[in-house]
Amino acid sequence: MSFLAPLGIVAGIGGGFASGAGAMQAAKAASASSNYQAVVAANNATLANETADRALASGAAATEDVSMKSAANVGTIKATQGASGVDVNSGSALNVQSSARELGELAATRTENNAQERAWGYRVQASNDVAQAQLDLMTGKNQIAAGEQTQAADELKGLGTGLVGAATAFAPGGSGASLLSSFGATPLTNEQQVATGSY
Repeated sequence: MSFLAPLGIVAGIGGGFASGAGAMQAAKAASASSNYQAVVAANNATLANETADRALASGAAATEDVSMKSAANVGTIKATQGASGVDVNSGSALNVQSSARELGELAATRTENNAQERAWGYRVQASNDVAQAQLDLMTGKNQIAAGEQTQAADELKGLGTGLVGAATAFAPGGSGASLLSSFGATPLTNEQQVATGSY
C-alpha cells in the first residue's frame, strides 16, 4: 500500500509530460497543414498571374485582328463606292468611311478593355492568394508557438502535481513516510524541516 504514493507521483509527472508531448504533436500536425495550404495558395497566385499574362496577350491579338478587319471593311466600302462612280473623298461617301473607321476603332478598344479587365481580375486573385499564403505561414508559426506553450504548461502542471503529491505523501503520517520508515528512515517533523530549511 505504501508503494502507491510514489507511483502516483511518478504517474502525475509522466502524465503531464505525455500530455505536453501530445499537444506539441497536434501543433506540429496543424502547422504542417497550414504550411501546405500556404504552398497551395502561392501556387494559385502564380497560376493567376500567368493567366492574366495570357489574357493580355490574347487580348492584344484579338484587338489587332479587330483593327485589321475594320481597315479591310473601310477599304471594301471605299472600293464599292469608287466602283459606283461616287467621289470617295468627299460628301456622304467620306462620312460612311469615317463612321466605319470609328466603329472599328471602338470595337478594337472594347476588345482591349475586356482583356485588361479579365487580366485585372486575375491579378486581384493572385494578390489575394499571396496574402492567403502569408496568413497560412503565420498561422503555422503561431500553431507551433502555441504548442510549445501548451507543452510547457502541461509539463509544469505534471511537475506541480508530482511535487504536491510528494509533499503530501512524505509529510509525517503520510504513506510515503511509512515507506521511508520501512527502510529505517524517519521523515523530518515540521519543526525539523523549518530548522534545516528543508520545507
